Amino acid sequence: MPKLFSSLQARIVALVILPLVVVGALVMLTYFEQRDAAAAEARDKALTLTRATVPQEEQILESARQLLVGLAALPYIQSPGAECDEHLRDLNSHLPGYALVGAASIDGTQLCSSAAAGSPPIEIGDRRYFQEAMRTGGLGVGVFQIGRVSGKRSIGLGYPIAGPDGAPAGVVFATLDLDWLNAWVVGRLSLPAPALRS
Repeated sequence: MPKLFSSLQARIVALVILPLVVVGALVMLTYFEQRDAAAAEARDKALTLTRATVPQEEQILESARQLLVGLAALPYIQSPGAECDEHLRDLNSHLPGYALVGAASIDGTQLCSSAAAGSPPIEIGDRRYFQEAMRTGGLGVGVFQIGRVSGKRSIGLGYPIAGPDGAPAGVVFATLDLDWLNAWVVGRLSLPAPALRS
């Protein structure tokens, strides 16, 4: 009798547990399918956003390159004097997307900039955009940085200033204000503005 009871008890337990296992498996399967579908949807949205923003980024970089090429040829950049800072401050006031505009010598010492009067000169010789502009003779693009003078989130861009012999005699630079750039891109693409982390 105990053997029969134990066999019956095992069957009852199996009848109760088996549906729970099946339901649990179905729940897990549904979860993984939904997770995969959400991941695929997120990938599709990211790809669409990337395709939409790449032309914008190329336009911004080309505009910055043209600005720097033009600046590098100006007499007050070629031979910076006391008026250079004033010219750059005036120029920067008409360029809301830039945190700072300036020129540096061949060793990265600031010659002049659009920083507020009395701001200490900065050294940019360690910045990637400076090194790349000096090395390639073309547009140097930096990485994310917090501006040493502006304190703003930015990306630096540099372009060589040609000396009398055609070799780089320094670098003219501009830093893109990432908060401004974010607002500009969001406005162009009609997206909700993401919160930038400090």
